[in-house]
Amino acid sequence: MTRPAQLTMLGRPTCEDTAITRSRLEWLGVPFLERNIETATQAEREVLARNAGQRVTPTIVLDGGQETLSEPTLTALGELLERAGHPHDPPPAVRFGPPLTARSLPLRTLPTVDGEPISLETLRGRRQALVLITHGVRCLACFGYARQLAQASGDEDPDSVAVVVVPDAPAAARGWRAEIDPAVWLLSDQGSAWAREVARATGFPPDDVALVILDRYLAPRAGSHAAEAGGLMDPPAAVEWLRFLGFECPECTEELDWPT
Repeated sequence: MTRPAQLTMLGRPTCEDTAITRSRLEWLGVPFLERNIETATQAEREVLARNAGQRVTPTIVLDGGQETLSEPTLTALGELLERAGHPHDPPPAVRFGPPLTARSLPLRTLPTVDGEPISLETLRGRRQALVLITHGVRCLACFGYARQLAQASGDEDPDSVAVVVVPDAPAAARGWRAEIDPAVWLLSDQGSAWAREVARATGFPPDDVALVILDRYLAPRAGSHAAEAGGLMDPPAAVEWLRFLGFECPECTEELDWPT
């Protein structure tokens, strides 16, 4: 039996991409060596050499350099792990059923990070939504996942929107705004009152990070939850769910080959 390739992650402790990559590797149970380029001179030199002089983190290196992957998405990381012989099955989605799918998610008016009130109710009948409920702005893994969700959803479907919810005051989340596409709704749920309502409705643990996929009637159709963001479904897989919901009809719902 072929030995899985040794994996080394060259990263930085303040890097959200390093954090979400670490979180996924830990969720998968993949062993890896992490080297901090801020304190290990040789690790920094290796990152610069492998990225045309740029300090790109994380940089994943297999078995002393047989393959390198820089700043990977969760999907690209899974593909690398498959080639390297490591466990790589991504977290699955939970498909909801009646009666949950027959009613909209509990809705509230929440402020954006700029303090302007906004409600998901304005989407009813018009747009689908991917709703990410995070641990907060101090969680770098959540930040890294939110960025990947924004990238995956940004150009895919004008009839859908990504919504990122943080349990912090609006001003505290403004640092995220600069790194996340302005088309993404970035909302403040200070105190997590709404997040707890969503957890009760979906049955997800209230302390977990969660991704909930809503149809045009704001009913939850699928979702994903985990103790850390690395245990959430791949963002492109969530976008694929939106595609299925987009052409769903009452007569053919049970005939569709739904993603898992």
